[in-house]
Amino acid sequence: MQISHGVTKMEIKIRYTYKRKSDSKLYQVIYPLETIENQDSGSFKSMLNNKLWVIIARELFTGVTDKNNSDIFKGDIVKGYIPDSEKDENLELGIIEFKEGSFDIYNPKGEYLGNLSSCTLNKSIELIGDIHNTPELLKVKTK
Repeated sequence: MQISHGVTKMEIKIRYTYKRKSDSKLYQVIYPLETIENQDSGSFKSMLNNKLWVIIARELFTGVTDKNNSDIFKGDIVKGYIPDSEKDENLELGIIEFKEGSFDIYNPKGEYLGNLSSCTLNKSIELIGDIHNTPELLKVKTK
């Protein structure tokens, strides 16, 4: 983050998820907005113009990190204590979504668990995957 005249500026980053057409292999790359605007990265231009890969997702950086200082993006799967949750359990599994102007955490059933910013203040959230590479983490267990 940069600070200018007392105002904190969040670095804007976008995670692109590509799928190779021939075998459905996934590839993710993160670009800062400046790279996208200036098309400074050769890999960015080559992936956009590549006939072998297709973009399946563009996900925005939330501006916060988990307890291990890993960047959290929309579409990530997190685990941890969620203070806004109505459940008393210490550990919840959730998906990061951007709805109504904020990044929130929803359980695999789509139920709201809490606001991401309030959950990351005490560094209780851990990034464990994302909806593209580890969708099996979202399987709802039935009794």
